[in-house]
Amino acid sequence: MPWEMKISPRGFFKKKENRIMATRWLVGKLKIDIRELRERHFTDNGIGRVLDFHGKHPYGAFVEAGYEVNPWEMGKVPKNFYKSRKNRAAAVRWMVAKEGKPACMVKSADFEKNGLGRVLQYCGKSPFRALKEAGLVKEPFEMGRVPRTYYREGKNRIASVKRLAELVGKEAREITYPDFIAHGMGSLVQRYYHGSPFEALFDAKLVTKEDESYMRSLFHRKAA
Repeated sequence: MPWEMKISPRGFFKKKENRIMATRWLVGKLKIDIRELRERHFTDNGIGRVLDFHGKHPYGAFVEAGYEVNPWEMGKVPKNFYKSRKNRAAAVRWMVAKEGKPACMVKSADFEKNGLGRVLQYCGKSPFRALKEAGLVKEPFEMGRVPRTYYREGKNRIASVKRLAELVGKEAREITYPDFIAHGMGSLVQRYYHGSPFEALFDAKLVTKEDESYMRSLFHRKAA
């Protein structure tokens, strides 16, 4: 191969097909997972110039050569990669799928384990914010807790009750206090709605006054 001659022809790597050929040759020669290949592997094998066309990052070379790999699987990402919300969201969705557990169970340690600690830096070190940005959760209570003063604001209470209704999947008038408890929102109902699911749902405009007698009788039947 030209690059094995120590000095390749002038302008050789300006041609895309030559860069692709060199990258594929490297992968075939070393026979290791491309996720383990770094800049030094290109340089030590005489094709460091390939990376000059990809910001010195192997990820671009592999994509150009037709390999399927995510940048965060390469040990580090291209400069400013995580400034893009779209890129952060893609990385978080990949991580959750890889972990194979509900998004609400994901913790900071999972981000670190999967090389996504930088994502949290852009999200105020908050797994909730990162997961919300990726469209995997909507309200803090889905993570098992909320900030201490979160429910003091009416808009937060209403948004949480609406999200609860989505998660429960019932007609709003059929939602009961145990549903709130099951989603960690029992204290919300007790503190701000006198223990009444109806009042919480009414505040969120999910039920009407006409539903009140039915829901209160439903509560008593459940209690019995």
